[in-house]
Amino acid sequence: MKKALFCMFLAFMCEGLFAQQPVVAVAPFDAISGVSSTEANMITRVFFIRLGNTNKVSLVDRSVVERVLREHAFQAGDWSDQQKTAELGTALNADWIVRGEMEKFGSTILVTVQFYDIKTFRFMGGADLRLANADEAYDKMDPLVDRLVETISGSPASGGRSGGAASGAGGSARGAPAGFVLVPAGTFSMGSGNGDSDEKPMHQVTISKAFYMSDHEVTQKEWVEVMGNNPSNWKGDDLPVEQVSWFDAIEYCNKRSIREGLMPAYSGSGEYIRCDFKASGYRLPTEAEWEWAAKGGGKDFMVYEYSGSNSVDGVAWHSGNSGGQTHPVKTKGKNSLGLYDMSGNVWEWCWDWYEAYSSGSQTDPSGAAAGSYRVPRGGSWDYDAQILRSAYRYGHTPSDGSSDVGFRLVRP
Repeated sequence: MKKALFCMFLAFMCEGLFAQQPVVAVAPFDAISGVSSTEANMITRVFFIRLGNTNKVSLVDRSVVERVLREHAFQAGDWSDQQKTAELGTALNADWIVRGEMEKFGSTILVTVQFYDIKTFRFMGGADLRLANADEAYDKMDPLVDRLVETISGSPASGGRSGGAASGAGGSARGAPAGFVLVPAGTFSMGSGNGDSDEKPMHQVTISKAFYMSDHEVTQKEWVEVMGNNPSNWKGDDLPVEQVSWFDAIEYCNKRSIREGLMPAYSGSGEYIRCDFKASGYRLPTEAEWEWAAKGGGKDFMVYEYSGSNSVDGVAWHSGNSGGQTHPVKTKGKNSLGLYDMSGNVWEWCWDWYEAYSSGSQTDPSGAAAGSYRVPRGGSWDYDAQILRSAYRYGHTPSDGSSDVGFRLVRP
């Protein structure tokens, strides 16, 4: 799907001799997955020069940054770790860190950066830049640099340069966005003792961290706003988007994350897509997270067959009442967490490969490392009630879309 090129920018604000100007260090770019070292060096050099030309920051000598990185043995995977981030911030007397990434979409290079407050580890904003090739950095780098400087210094960087190519974080970075509910941490029995063979054995699963889940399936309006097209069979702003593959859902998650200034959760391509569960951006739920949420996250006093009820008609659109099509989201009853359509309307893609359950207790399982099918959950408008049970499992080819398959989002 995508080939990834990761690069890191470090930005620091500290007390100094330059009227308290932010002190900024730019880490070396890594040339990965088809991007030449010449291209990477060009983009790094342009970024460094344009950042200095703003006269709003003081640049740290690159050799100092490289030495500190070596001494602390930093690897790319450690940058989202709070303890490691704090150690690096202490070593460089830093108040801010800016993490950046570059990804290759065909021949297009997407540059993204995310800003963190080193004292609170809070995500404070982000920006992105699209380049048709490395040469375009000369003409398009300024908006990205401006957004970086404005975020760190709290004032516009250069009074007349347009910020059109960069996008800010918005308020959603500091809390749950509208339309999301908190799913608490907890332990539950996953599966069913009287269901199909792939629902057995029932086993204990612990969800160790609370997370936010969209209270509705992603709508066509939400899809169009991010993707610019509508693949759905039945058209309507409030109808769930369908005919989207698992790969389409992954792409939407990353694009919406970037659009809202969040750290994308997914990287890699094809069968080797990886999920960073610590990332601030949108992602699909794991199968365990989905079932825990569908079963009420520990809030239900009894175990319902369907999400929120033992009466399927009250909470779900299915083959017996749908009229052979999807319906607007949130038009049936919700479960005890406030989640709608967890049973019925459209199947919902999950992260996991479709594989057999293990019998042992698990904490935050994310499924098998490989497989042939990905898991959608919840049943849909064209399936009967038996299929809409919260414990029911299904496997679907990840490259195939269908008029009865959509998805919903989660965030840390």
